[in-house]
Amino acid sequence: MENELAVRKAVANLLSSRKTVVMVAHTLSVIRKADSIAVIDGGAVAEQGHARELLACGKYARMERLATIAKPFSICARRGVREDRPSTGCR
Repeated sequence: MENELAVRKAVANLLSSRKTVVMVAHTLSVIRKADSIAVIDGGAVAEQGHARELLACGKYARMERLATIAKPFSICARRGVREDRPSTGCR
């Protein structure tokens, strides 16, 4: 989480100066506020547009749905055993 937060802050800093920024992201939260998103599949642009437009259907919409489903859970280590727990924290 620390790395993701650092990336978000760095991207926000770059975007605040209204420069053109090209980035590759594997985490959707990093790119949601971008002016334009290109979804690459098989080495080619499969979809391109703003996040709001891409949420209608397609690969980006599917990735967002999967990210939303997965977000409430995290894997916590406790006594050497890995368990699925709600994101409210590990006990």
